[in-house]
Amino acid sequence: MPHIHLPVQSGDNNCLKRMNRPYTRERYLEIVKGLREARPDIAITTDIIVGFCGETEKEFQNSYNLYEEAEFDFTYLAQYSTRKNTYAAKHLKDDIPTKEKRRRWHELNSILKTTTQKKLEQFIGKTVEVLVEKNVGTRYTGTSSHNKVVQFASPRKKLLGTLQKVKITKAENWVLLGDLR
Repeated sequence: MPHIHLPVQSGDNNCLKRMNRPYTRERYLEIVKGLREARPDIAITTDIIVGFCGETEKEFQNSYNLYEEAEFDFTYLAQYSTRKNTYAAKHLKDDIPTKEKRRRWHELNSILKTTTQKKLEQFIGKTVEVLVEKNVGTRYTGTSSHNKVVQFASPRKKLLGTLQKVKITKAENWVLLGDLR
């Protein structure tokens, strides 16, 4: 499949170390580069946590810059919150104010919206295979092999769980819209 979910968590080496991650920003970007060389059309999604214990503004900016550099198709953004029995809960102080976590989240979310929309627009005019997962009346929703949500209308019944070809006509609000082929 031309999609991989590759969680990075942070784009800063010091923050990654505090998170107890065994990789560096540089190694992560090498992996992304290798994946794109092997499969130029690959969709890469990730996870990023903002406001992790001790995260400085510079460390946050490194995550922001990594986001721009890696050109993710989508990112699951989270504001750090303490989780029981984790290393951070036992050894680190949750010292970033909620207001600051929210600001950082919104800043990354802003670039996420722009980047995701550009990635979706690349599919306009193309026909994609969609695994149909739900429907309401004649409106169907599924996921493409690039892990994009696709919606289309069809009077046909019994499409759930099937693979269907859909020609993409529009990209809006995180979703591809199209016509059943």
